[in-house]
Amino acid sequence: CSLLCEKMALAASSWLARSATGLLRGGMFAFPSTATAATSAVAAPVLTTLPHRTATKKAGGSSKNGRKTAGRRLGPKKGDGQGVIAGNILVRQRGTVFHPGLNVGMGRDHTLFALADGTVRFESKLLHERDIQRKVVNVYTPVKTELSFTVPAPTATPSK
Repeated sequence: CSLLCEKMALAASSWLARSATGLLRGGMFAFPSTATAATSAVAAPVLTTLPHRTATKKAGGSSKNGRKTAGRRLGPKKGDGQGVIAGNILVRQRGTVFHPGLNVGMGRDHTLFALADGTVRFESKLLHERDIQRKVVNVYTPVKTELSFTVPAPTATPSK
């Protein structure tokens, strides 16, 4: 019994040593299918290395860039008191920050444009129903008055 006990203790210690080194190296264990004569009746695991494939393409990781877009150039394009002609863009905006007033049209993207020649005025308008202040853009056209001047006829003949 002592010889058998010694062989079992030797096999167990060698198995522990091999398994510890295999774990440290990150290897895998495989049990042999048949026991050899050098070891006892207890089969000890044998350290083997399995084939490992490496990547042939670089991993396509996610990028943290690529979200920045150019500015949309929104805001007033003509100032208060500035002269405009029909069709000039007054304000580029998202939503109705400014509302169209007199002689001002609104496009489908809420762009305000002049419908007549005149002078731009940015004003605040109070809605009495709900006490809300609205920013309104108006284009005031100049008032045309008919001035008729009669040129007086000369009374004297010019001298030569």
